[in-house]
Amino acid sequence: MNAAGLIMVSALNARSVRASILAENLANGDVPGYLPRDIDFKRMLERVAEDLSSGADTPKDLGAVRVAPENVRADSSGVDVSRELGEVFDNSLAYVATMKLFGDMMNRLKTAYS
Repeated sequence: MNAAGLIMVSALNARSVRASILAENLANGDVPGYLPRDIDFKRMLERVAEDLSSGADTPKDLGAVRVAPENVRADSSGVDVSRELGEVFDNSLAYVATMKLFGDMMNRLKTAYS
């Protein structure tokens, strides 16, 4: 697979991991002191590009990080459920868009080989 394909696969993997992380954040929203996590998607893609330019076949760890909460509740939980749900929606749209681009690329490759 070419570099663009590997980047798209990495982006899909990152979106999938991010969906799990966001679900964890929502599930732990009522846990006192819980701080949400997320993936810095831009930084993750930069690392994938660096890995591919150095000749690696697969990217390294995606790197989930703690997020500084915008609002901390009285119980010290940093989870803003409305924000997390918005992030889930945004992430799912990005996943579908990336999947569509990946499918289009694969169809073009199939056409070129036939």
